[in-house]
Amino acid sequence: MSASLRAYLLGALLPLLLVSCGKQEGYEIRGEQVIWYSWQGDGLCGKWSEGVLTDSKGFEILRRQGYARTPAFTYCAGREISGSDPATFQILDKREDMGKDAKQVYLKGGVIEGADPATFVVDPSDTENASDKNRRYRCGEPVP
Repeated sequence: MSASLRAYLLGALLPLLLVSCGKQEGYEIRGEQVIWYSWQGDGLCGKWSEGVLTDSKGFEILRRQGYARTPAFTYCAGREISGSDPATFQILDKREDMGKDAKQVYLKGGVIEGADPATFVVDPSDTENASDKNRRYRCGEPVP
């Protein structure tokens, strides 16, 4: 490999390596505050953003980069899930991006319309599939 090609590759990959070795997107409890870190931008171009979500009293991180809750609210990726029930919220087995509470089923914080939380389960052999008493789902969408 020529020296100029090595220099080019190093110059192109070094920023990506530095970004990936530093902070990680997710929740952090700092003193009495909960902070959400996220990368704003694409691959190499962008910057880290940090936003204060709430106070840390009663805050529970369920998955650092996904779901969290307080006694009053459920969060996904730093955003409040409107209408959720934090007291009954749980992450589904095999799918860290899916959760449910007594009222609804969620994929990445969005509601899976019509899904029955009491009977909703993820297929253990293929986690892209799930079902409830009424229908089957593929990637969070009802299968006709």
